[in-house]
Amino acid sequence: MTLRRAVGEAAKGSAGNLTSRVGWRKLVPGSLVTRLYVGLVVLQTVVDMAIEGNLLIQFLALDTTGPLTTSSSASSLRLPVYLGIFAVAHLFMLVMSIDAVKARNTIQIFGLCIFNGMFLVYAIIQIDEIRQAFDGTDSDELSSSAASKIPVTLLTALIPSMIGACEIGYLILSWFCWREMGWDIYKSMGADRRLKKLFFHYQIFLCICKFSFFFFLGFSIQLIYLVLKRDWEFYLTVVALPFSLLLLLLGWLSARYEVRWGMGIFTGAMVVLAAYYSLKLYRIWEETETLLTIAKSLTVFAVLSLILLVLTFTYTVIVWRGFGLGLKEGREFLVSSLVSSLSVVFQLN
Repeated sequence: MTLRRAVGEAAKGSAGNLTSRVGWRKLVPGSLVTRLYVGLVVLQTVVDMAIEGNLLIQFLALDTTGPLTTSSSASSLRLPVYLGIFAVAHLFMLVMSIDAVKARNTIQIFGLCIFNGMFLVYAIIQIDEIRQAFDGTDSDELSSSAASKIPVTLLTALIPSMIGACEIGYLILSWFCWREMGWDIYKSMGADRRLKKLFFHYQIFLCICKFSFFFFLGFSIQLIYLVLKRDWEFYLTVVALPFSLLLLLLGWLSARYEVRWGMGIFTGAMVVLAAYYSLKLYRIWEETETLLTIAKSLTVFAVLSLILLVLTFTYTVIVWRGFGLGLKEGREFLVSSLVSSLSVVFQLN
């Protein structure tokens, strides 16, 4: 019996034994380790967004109660955009953590550790940018006008401190999640090394596509709101953003259902996007005089987007080569088994 046929029959047999989960409890992680992991993400999201909200309130008070200094005017125009990217990053990580726990995707959990580490670097880079927006303003007067007594210097230091402390927790909990979820996957898929290797590559491919979504979004938002004027390049960037996201969706659906023509279009589109981001990166440093104040942030997002595009192209080819070898049926069997296991956990609880 072939691997594809054996796994397909196992998936059909398991599908009939599923038990239903009730209401909102299906969104709650089923084990202590996963609950602690998601809880830590929620804690970081709430604390950091509260800090960023406080900074935005103080900035709005500064903008309405007095003139900005020359040195702070450029930074103050960027501050709402940067804080918005911070907020989107936190919400993105929260959604990704819940998705990783539900899908039992250990690769995505470790990927979130890397993402949070890069987020920490970005937060450190933006400390000077945020403080420059308040440069030359008396902190006592600012605090009273903004109904906040927390200094800006302290708030900007708290953000990377919180992210760094949570990063340690993520690393520890990720190891326990790997032990727990790795055993679930082993029980569901068996000891077939080829099938597990194909599934491992598929998980990496999905993670890269999901993280690419955030970096494409962050880079495009900064270009649209901080750099481009209302010319052809502005509208090209506006069109390129949803186009990129639709391509990522096409790649995911093509890999999930093993659609070869879709993977072919997706592979060619990755080459076009890589050329697009390379051109943007060249333009950033070509216009150093006008973009110097935001070159660091744009470069970080452009370089990371290029790296993700190269990785996406590589794993697209790897996943594509695995079509027809039983991975599609293996994923169905894995999902059926995990749903059954989680249903039992919810019933016991």
